[in-house]
Amino acid sequence: MRDRRTYDERRPPDRGRDTSQRNALIAIAFFIAAFAFVGVMLLTGRGDDDPSQSNAATTPSFLEVAGSTASPDVPTATQGLGGTQPTVTMPAAPTVTVPAVAPTSTEEAVVEEDEPTEATIQEPTEEIVEEPVDEEPTPEPLIGDFGALPPAQIVSGGLSRGLTLDYVLDRSSVSAPTTGTVYKFIWPEYTADDVATMAANLGVDGDVKVNSSTSYSVVGSSSSLYVRTRSIQYSNSSAATAPLADDGTLIASAESWLASSGLVSTGVGSGQIIGRNDEADIAVVFVQPANPSPLLAAFPSASITVTGAGVVREANIQWPVDYVGSEYGMRSLSEVWNQVVAGQGAIEADMSDLSGAGTVSATFTVESIGIAYSVGSGSEGEFLLPIMVFSGTAVTDDGSAFPVWVYMSAVHGEASAAG
Repeated sequence: MRDRRTYDERRPPDRGRDTSQRNALIAIAFFIAAFAFVGVMLLTGRGDDDPSQSNAATTPSFLEVAGSTASPDVPTATQGLGGTQPTVTMPAAPTVTVPAVAPTSTEEAVVEEDEPTEATIQEPTEEIVEEPVDEEPTPEPLIGDFGALPPAQIVSGGLSRGLTLDYVLDRSSVSAPTTGTVYKFIWPEYTADDVATMAANLGVDGDVKVNSSTSYSVVGSSSSLYVRTRSIQYSNSSAATAPLADDGTLIASAESWLASSGLVSTGVGSGQIIGRNDEADIAVVFVQPANPSPLLAAFPSASITVTGAGVVREANIQWPVDYVGSEYGMRSLSEVWNQVVAGQGAIEADMSDLSGAGTVSATFTVESIGIAYSVGSGSEGEFLLPIMVFSGTAVTDDGSAFPVWVYMSAVHGEASAAG
């Protein structure tokens, strides 16, 4: 019979104690693994969906890790290997505070900036650079084919008495011409045969005398003819006399004679009486070309003396054979009007119906602006130049009205006006 003490010494160790120790070791190992896992996560930055949240909110506790389905099975107190086992109470997981880990010297700190929200996004302000606006260039004045022009000779009808004017111009109701035609004279070059034909048409008997290459004469028994490049003179001492007819009849007689004489080659315009002597039964009719018109100069023209019977006694003619025209620009209305107001224009007025004597003061209101022509002579020839004409009515303080015309040189390229 064995010794009971010996039998007890051979008994295997208590399995319940071994199981409790094994469970405690497993729990400690799992805690260490969880602690290591959390440290790795903090070092690598993984799992931090929102950097603004604290580590305590994102780091799983030991119990959460221990109770997850991915953890190894931990036997409960009822899963002992040999009968009823004592209950194992797991110690509470200690609170783990993970210190912030500074980057090592070999790696750069990763700085994550907040994504800009819609309110913080600012579009770059584009600097607006205003392009300089080119001003409308002033157009070059229109200068025609004749280049620079001589000054125009403005000869007005004169004034019968002194006149002082205040000027009124409503620019909304009148307009000024912007261009005008300059005409260059083409004078005839007569031959002896040309002069012989003229004398025959006029009834001047006699031979043609050549005085020079540009001067001829024919002297008959009662009439004579003198022809030069720029002038023709005719006289008839046998013209019958009679009491003078009315002005219209006398003008018509002079115009008809000039047109049929063969002495002029361009159209004959209307004439006007510039002298009348009823005692001598003669009148002087002034006739100018039909175009261009109206003319302010003394020529081109024909001065024809007629008797009461409508017979031509004398004629003095300055009439070119033709013209060559070229378009020129006119100066602006503002510029020309300022000169008018300054008293630089030539004034013509019909004050024949005004009573009294002495200087007349009136307000002149411009009603229209047009063009007339005057002669300018220079080294390059003789020209008809366009002149700006301000036409209207002047009214005195007592309400008397009379017509007024003011003439101003206005063509571009013209020298200062003369006359």
